[in-house]
Amino acid sequence: MPRKTSDGHVDIEARKAFDELSAKFDNLRESLSDVAEAVTDYGTAQSQWAAERASGSATDALDQARDASRKHGRQVTAQAGELKAQADDFVSRQPQLALGIAAGAGFLVGLWAARR
Repeated sequence: MPRKTSDGHVDIEARKAFDELSAKFDNLRESLSDVAEAVTDYGTAQSQWAAERASGSATDALDQARDASRKHGRQVTAQAGELKAQADDFVSRQPQLALGIAAGAGFLVGLWAARR
């Protein structure tokens, strides 16, 4: 606060220094406000970037999982086709043995089902 001289008047130099200091505090307050706004903008931009990146990663992972399941599905279908062809070949070459195996398997399944 400006000081008063012995006759009660305000010291002009002290008043100038006080006004300068007050102006500097106002400038500092504005600068801090600008810095806070810049930090907020930076944080918002970073969170948007992270969200976009996470979304892109999730989409990529989903695409890879879909491709892998399709590939696996094709492999299983091919293996099932091979097993069916082998079973058809076995039944046509040895029908009595195939019938015996089927009857035995049916008997075992019947016993297992009756126990439940």
